[in-house]
Amino acid sequence: LIKVKYVLLIFDFYKLNYQMIRLISHYQSLFNENDSYENDPIRHPALIIKSEKPFNAETPVELIMDNFYTPNDLFYVRNHIKKNFFHLLSTFKIKINKNLTNETKWNK
Repeated sequence: LIKVKYVLLIFDFYKLNYQMIRLISHYQSLFNENDSYENDPIRHPALIIKSEKPFNAETPVELIMDNFYTPNDLFYVRNHIKKNFFHLLSTFKIKINKNLTNETKWNK
């Protein structure tokens, strides 16, 4: 029992260090203009990361069994596209024809 507690303590230490490294790399990426994943959110440290960019992670099985519903921050994550397309929203335009005589335009 003492060995198990010791091992769990070591795992907690590494998990905390890993979380610190992720936080540091996240804040460093905020200043990297070439990183298309710079606006990715900070994720739960318990997620099993399969790839960083695009972010691909899954929930550990032992944490799925803790709750009837999996909490959102522990739910598996799949990113399939880059997030740098949001700048296009500033140029988005929509045109709606209400009828043949009236025309309405919206610009941001």
